[in-house]
Amino acid sequence: MSFRIILMAIFVVFMLSSCALAAAILSQFMTADQKPFSLAFDGTYIWNLGQETGLLYKFDQSGTLLDSIATDPLFTWATGMDYKADENILLVLWYPYYVYNISISDYSTSLRFQFPFSLPYPNGLADDGAGGLWINSCDYDRWTYKVNQDTGAYLGKFQTLGKLPQGIATDGTYLYILGFMDGIIYKYDFSGNKIEDSYFPLPPLFVVGQERDYAGGLAYGGGTILYQCCCDTRTIYTIDWAYDNSVQPTSLGYVKALMR
Repeated sequence: MSFRIILMAIFVVFMLSSCALAAAILSQFMTADQKPFSLAFDGTYIWNLGQETGLLYKFDQSGTLLDSIATDPLFTWATGMDYKADENILLVLWYPYYVYNISISDYSTSLRFQFPFSLPYPNGLADDGAGGLWINSCDYDRWTYKVNQDTGAYLGKFQTLGKLPQGIATDGTYLYILGFMDGIIYKYDFSGNKIEDSYFPLPPLFVVGQERDYAGGLAYGGGTILYQCCCDTRTIYTIDWAYDNSVQPTSLGYVKALMR
């Protein structure tokens, strides 16, 4: 019996060491809003817009709430947000027709543009840093649109695989798109080619509850980090899609203990 346990422990150690990099939730925290839909990361702070209250929440990376701001206007039912580094502002997609600027320094707001074309159910917002904004159409046609960052003019689109694409983030090279019905995160290049690698498509790493969907936003956190918020669980998750879970010496010690 003890010999079989030893073999099982050695097998577990082997499996862990053979797949040292895997997706993992590094941390998570409850939000301050009933519907924590839109999400952004500015390199230091996590920003979250409450969809029902319209309040803008500022968190540090440990999840401590630092401020809650009532902007003018209140962005109730905002469906997307991103940090625009070259202007040091937050961009807000205000359903259904507008993109607004929010100054991080004084929280003043200004209209950036109104969409000059019809975009069904716009959700998610990602600034590619090269003059383009990417927005999902959360519809059964599953299109992701690229528009001009200043005018909203149509620049192109491609079809995604996510079931009702919602959250979207970019690292400047790739797009990460969340399907809110299945919780899968897909990776695309800017030409719309799906990227399949050791980490993507990324299945959901947490279980949803009563609503049974993954409605919420994505934000890129640098390196292999994504932030994901979920209205169903009212939680913001820090996800490392290539977390190093290689076997530590304590694991080998566990095997040795079984052999005694």
